[in-house]
Amino acid sequence: MKPRYILLAVFLMLVIGAVLAISHTQDEGQEETSQVRVVHMSPGLQDVSVFIDGERKADGVGFGQASVYQEVDTGDREIQVAPAGAGVDQELAATRFTFEEGESYTVVVTDRGFSPGVEVIQDDPQPQPGQSQFRVAQFSPDLLEVDVVIEDGPLRRIDGIPYRSSSGYQSIEPGSYSLRVEDAPGREVFTGDVSLEEDATYTLFVAGARGAPQGLQVVPVIDSPEPVEPEPDNDVHVDDREFLIECRIVEQ
Repeated sequence: MKPRYILLAVFLMLVIGAVLAISHTQDEGQEETSQVRVVHMSPGLQDVSVFIDGERKADGVGFGQASVYQEVDTGDREIQVAPAGAGVDQELAATRFTFEEGESYTVVVTDRGFSPGVEVIQDDPQPQPGQSQFRVAQFSPDLLEVDVVIEDGPLRRIDGIPYRSSSGYQSIEPGSYSLRVEDAPGREVFTGDVSLEEDATYTLFVAGARGAPQGLQVVPVIDSPEPVEPEPDNDVHVDDREFLIECRIVEQ
């Protein structure tokens, strides 16, 4: 091989090696993250703070409210709930959960018997252009299992949603709809109207309790992990993009 070809080959190998080294260094510097928000669905419980591995991720979240999404490192993490403004030394509830890279999650402050609890549900909003998308999450301690019926237009019925769980997402035409919540035996316990906007994804939380100050209700919360907010500065971060729902309790 001619000397100049040898020099060219050596030069190309050095360039390729440098590029690979830079790429590897950049990959190492990028932390794997998930996006997490907090939703408060525990009737009667005061406003709360939520910590992940001891770091405050939401503060001052009241019943029926959702915090903005925050980035958290992936992997097995400890989630702790405390009164708003308090530290982890005043823990009300805790759990562990494994967050996956690139996924979005909702940490739900809920009830476990007579004390607060924590559940985590995965968010996967993928609305079709020009459509709305929704799912139903059952977090009312009054009801072990619910059926939800969306009326007006093609009938949508979502059956058998157990307590502290959620249904899959469904697409629907944007607009205002009447909805009906039934307990497992088919007894109507709630009716109301909800507005679903175009290109938006919602979780409809069945929440509250008939004996609680807020009563039994459905709380629509928009599922939208983008954009991710900066790290919290211990001020209150609450997502105010919720949509009000007109409702009435069915007297039994």
